[in-house]
This record gives sequence, C-alpha cells and structure tokens, in this order.
Amino acid sequence: MGPDRRSVRIRMLVAEQAVRHGARVGVVDVCTAAVAALPVGGAGLSAMSRSAPSHPLCSTDDISEQLEELQLTLGEEPCVDAFLHGSAVLTPDLLTRDLQDRWTVFADAALEAGEET
Repeated sequence: MGPDRRSVRIRMLVAEQAVRHGARVGVVDVCTAAVAALPVGGAGLSAMSRSAPSHPLCSTDDISEQLEELQLTLGEEPCVDAFLHGSAVLTPDLLTRDLQDRWTVFADAALEAGEET
C-alpha cells in the first residue's frame, strides 16, 4: 500500500470513529481508530513541542494513560524518541536488552504498569 493510499485509509478509519459517536473528528478518534485497526490493546496521544511543555491529549485505557504520563514525566521512551528523531519507533518487547539499556527507567515503569492490571 503506497503512502497516499495509507493516508486515505487512516483518514477513513478516524472518520468512521467520529461517525460512530455522531460528532466531529477529534483526537480520541485517532486513538480509538488505532486500537480498532492495529493488534494493540490501547493507545495514547500526546502533544509535543520543542518550545512548550508536552501534555497528554487522550488515552483509550488506564495503561495507555499511565504510559503517556510516564513518557512526559521521565522524558525517555519511544514517543519522545520518535518526536526527537522525526520517525516512528516500534517497540514490541520492552524486555529486550537494547530497550532496557535505552530507556532504563521507562522500561521498568512501563512493565510495572502493565502488571498492575
């Protein structure tokens, strides 16, 4: 699937979420569309800027909310790296040695948050 088709598909998925609740498209629709379309249990979205404090915009569940807060509090994790480097950072397993070394505090805190549920 080319970038243009992918972009159209993403917009359609997000719009479908808005139609389901009968409102204009919002950030919650982005999160819920991601959960509906991907093999994930939850999603979160934060606003990040180089000149202003970052803050969470939405989360689909308690774990996603905790992870959004952790990333902004600790300043280390996949979303922060993605923002700084301008590309996606995929992290399917926080137990790998590379990720444990890369995000020492975040990896342990995120794993603990997942165990609490």
